Amino acid sequence: MEKRIMGVKCKGCGKVFYPKRVCCPHCGKNVFEEVYLGDVCILLTFTKLYALPEGVERVPLVLGIVKFANGATAVGQITDENVSIGMKLEPVWGSLRKIGGKEFYGFRFKPI
Repeated sequence: MEKRIMGVKCKGCGKVFYPKRVCCPHCGKNVFEEVYLGDVCILLTFTKLYALPEGVERVPLVLGIVKFANGATAVGQITDENVSIGMKLEPVWGSLRKIGGKEFYGFRFKPI
């Protein structure tokens, strides 16, 4: 079964964001509907880390902020070291790190 990246849309103001929060950061309401963020996002900015958190083995670790067509932004690992602002990415499910023999999974972003 393929994982799909889901965010939430505030029923008060209509803003879409990821991940879900206790209340909307824009209007303060706490009623949401789950929405699919999409297959494509744009890289807004990124950084490369060489001092890695525990369990991350890929050097450098590339972290980026991406934006989806519905306005939602997300922070996550980029699967490729060769990135540029404005490039198109797709969310993919995969291993993020391994701690104590246990793997932790989540969405990363892969260049299209």
